[in-house]
Amino acid sequence: QEPALSLVFGADSWVEIFDRDGKRIEQALLKSGDRRDFDDGAVGRVVLGNARTVEVRRKGHVQDLSAFRRADVARFTVSSDGSLAPVAE
Repeated sequence: QEPALSLVFGADSWVEIFDRDGKRIEQALLKSGDRRDFDDGAVGRVVLGNARTVEVRRKGHVQDLSAFRRADVARFTVSSDGSLAPVAE
């Protein structure tokens, strides 16, 4: 069974991951080859540096981050059904 949300790092990237209540779960510089998996409902918001090198999968399907990316930083929220959406500015 595929995790609800997976982040697979193809190069060194910094990441900030928040839960649904806005509490920071992780803030780290992750290395190429690192991976983070999350269950449904565990993640509310994600910020990815060096975003072009990070593969984001939702239930095994690769997500297109181009709509969430500016200057190679991707910011997106994860809705209750697991879909990705832009962070409100």
